[in-house]
Amino acid sequence: MELEESPEVYKVTDYDELLFSQVRGYFRRSERRRPSCVACPTSGSEELLFDAQKLCDEFQIDVIALQDKRLRQRWNEEFSRYTLSPGIARFLPARGSLCDEDDKVESNFVDNATWHSLPYLDRLRDEAARCSSGEYEPKPTPAPARKVEPLAPKPAQPLPSETKPTRSQPVTFSPTGLNLIDTEEKLEGMLAVLLNKKRELPVVVVTRRAGLDHAFVDTSILATELDDTAWLFELTSNALEFRLSDGLERAGAADCEVYNGAIRVFQASRGRSGRPLKDTRLFKAFPNSNGKALGENIVSCVFGLRATELLTNSAPKEWEQVTARVIGILPAADRAILTYPGGMCSARPEEVANDGVAGPLPIDRLLQTGMTLRGRLDTQSKILVGFAEALRIRPDEAIAAYAEGQTVLVRIAKIFPDHCTVTLFPGVEASIEADEICDPAFPLPDMVEMGQTLPALVVGHEAERNEWLLSVRQADADRIQPAPSLLLGGPSWLSPDDMAAPEVAGGGQVEEIDLSELVIPEDAGPEATMHIRGYYVRWQRSERESSSLLKRAEKAEKSNRRLRDKLLRQTQKTSQGGSRYRRPPADNFLSKDDRLRFECERMDWLLREEWTGAFGPQDCSQTPLRAGSWDYGGDFFETLEVAGVQLGKALRCMIDVVLGRAGNRQEHPLRTNRGAEAPARTTSDGRPIMRCYVEEGHPQAARLHYVYRREGGVTFLSVRKHDDLRA
Repeated sequence: MELEESPEVYKVTDYDELLFSQVRGYFRRSERRRPSCVACPTSGSEELLFDAQKLCDEFQIDVIALQDKRLRQRWNEEFSRYTLSPGIARFLPARGSLCDEDDKVESNFVDNATWHSLPYLDRLRDEAARCSSGEYEPKPTPAPARKVEPLAPKPAQPLPSETKPTRSQPVTFSPTGLNLIDTEEKLEGMLAVLLNKKRELPVVVVTRRAGLDHAFVDTSILATELDDTAWLFELTSNALEFRLSDGLERAGAADCEVYNGAIRVFQASRGRSGRPLKDTRLFKAFPNSNGKALGENIVSCVFGLRATELLTNSAPKEWEQVTARVIGILPAADRAILTYPGGMCSARPEEVANDGVAGPLPIDRLLQTGMTLRGRLDTQSKILVGFAEALRIRPDEAIAAYAEGQTVLVRIAKIFPDHCTVTLFPGVEASIEADEICDPAFPLPDMVEMGQTLPALVVGHEAERNEWLLSVRQADADRIQPAPSLLLGGPSWLSPDDMAAPEVAGGGQVEEIDLSELVIPEDAGPEATMHIRGYYVRWQRSERESSSLLKRAEKAEKSNRRLRDKLLRQTQKTSQGGSRYRRPPADNFLSKDDRLRFECERMDWLLREEWTGAFGPQDCSQTPLRAGSWDYGGDFFETLEVAGVQLGKALRCMIDVVLGRAGNRQEHPLRTNRGAEAPARTTSDGRPIMRCYVEEGHPQAARLHYVYRREGGVTFLSVRKHDDLRA
């Protein structure tokens, strides 16, 4: 890539294969013309977050804009030590090859995260000034001065048997401050802290997004805020995150993994029964996350866990085996009140493991009044534990009554773009396709939420493999089969009320009504005063409910607007997206000519639609797709279907050929055999048949065969695999 004498802005798109190859070769050099800035737009946009031309002119640096996601991915594959993410601008010096594994080039980047103290453009200009001033350029390393040793007799060296081997110092961490995990040895030490069953403090594990050298939360501030209330670890690489996942899986806590920018808080282990990592809190983070608010939430979570531990583990536990009866359920406190011969105690939902369920279940879905529980009582905290195992119902027995044609309740466990994983009962999961949940016109992740309860029709059940075929859209919400209970004698673990649970402010607590502003006439009697106060309280509550409903309506309207905007912005991918070409059935036409005419007209329309989508209005006027400048051979549509290539790739290749840009796709004559010197294939009138790339990267990549007409234009003959040399 030969850049201009003066700095320029280079916009590289998915179609500029030759230009990207030149960019790649340019940054492999050890000497370049001047410092550079390589930047990417944010997801869903084609424009950078800054004025590239202004930055180029002010600081005299080249700006290379990679305007397509595929180009960014290819850059990251080529230069893995200098990765790019959406919205990132990376500054590179003029000296040093990006492929040199031994000597890393100094390079800094600017992102658009919200937790920075300075605005994005100010940080961008500061980094550009440092880069253009030569601060990034490698400095020559001075040769070390030779030390002149005085002439003195050398001390006697100890014999090999007398030499004591040096032992590596053990890895130690501190509960005060940040512990940076950058080696596998330190990771093993962190796992030892995490899995220690006598650990008295919570553990906070912070990870980084791939391609970034910092977390989404300021860990130095977080360390100061946490002080000595928790262990704080930060992992510096994705490889260490994988090793952490392996270690957690070996410890029986595979569902406690944390990676790719997320943060997880692990509760203290001392005095807790069950698996080592039983209670955790996961905080997901993204480039646009508010880092300050995220850090405050983590600190609040740690302080809450620490307060709970101090209340329940203030002294060594003394256990007593008791039999208790449930006399009440407190949903707001998430506790059950029990009575036993020695007095009263309580039970918590944490004592019932909810493996396979998205989120913990509330206490009123586990226990109900009248149940008898037998377990161990902590005589200090008055909490009953160990009562669940004797009452637990096996999953196959719990749903044995489910049959085809019934509508049952399920809970969403995982959400994917094309399907959902749902829980029929803890330990029994099934998959439901997206078109069986909502209208295919709407994205599934926007229609459902994790932990949501839905009715589903049992369409089929394969008992041997325990596979369930379910449909939400065919469910009869008025005839729902009652859900089984998790514990013997307990309530249904799912309820129809869960499908539309109202939002209650303040965790379900009813706010008190202030009567200080109420004016009661002096001549009002006791009965009238009581009625006035009653009407005032009901009016105040109605006002609050109306205000709450208005806020929820405004929130719903904003959500609807975002959804509508998202749907409108979403590219209307018809058959040319990631699908393959399919010929219309021959039975739909009277003759082969009618079918061919229809396919030609449809392909013309698809080409024009792809052309208008790939070029802006100004570019379309400069590179017109003239009618009649192309046509199709008799075998073209059949070979296009057989080749199985993505239609979008084929359309873009055909457009390049029509516009005279086939040179970017390595255009060359079609040979009669694989030999490089083999004669070219020609048509009956002597015109050479040409060939170019539709796709690349695998041995049987598709190729487009065509011939240029004598009167101008092109005829598309076929789409073949790489080794298929037929016209």
